[in-house]
Amino acid sequence: MTTRSLSTFLTSFLLVSLDWVSKLVVLLKSCQLSPHSPALLYSYVWGHFSFLIVPSFNEGAAFGLFAQYKIPLLIFRVFVILCLFLFLGIKFRSLHIRTRIALTLILAGALGNVGDILFHGKVVDFLSISYYSWSFPSFNLADAFISLGTLLLVGHLYFSKEHKKYF
Repeated sequence: MTTRSLSTFLTSFLLVSLDWVSKLVVLLKSCQLSPHSPALLYSYVWGHFSFLIVPSFNEGAAFGLFAQYKIPLLIFRVFVILCLFLFLGIKFRSLHIRTRIALTLILAGALGNVGDILFHGKVVDFLSISYYSWSFPSFNLADAFISLGTLLLVGHLYFSKEHKKYF
């Protein structure tokens, strides 16, 4: 394993750790304030925009989809993680730096959420954003890593000057 690929996997480990520590802090603080139900930990309102930190749980994929298929969903997630890990390990030298960063973010986010499923039986979400009566589904840092990685990957694949070189 090269030094650069080692740094990629260490970065993934640091991002996963950041995600897990943030979830642990939110859960511990919530249990401290309200032992029997999730407590509102932070609220910021600016006009009609609001940002909340309150723990919630998701048993499915994004937006609670496929919650009734927990085992197949877990198997699929683990398969995706293994494929990303192998792909990054095998193709590392030939990947563009933006692709490497994007895949590292996606890998870290996926590992963070699968860790939640293994430890808690569901994904811990705690960030909520709303505007007027519209409310975005709760999410966590792992979800943000996956979203950011996906945006970077799509941006690189479709909007870079080297768009003919996908990887």
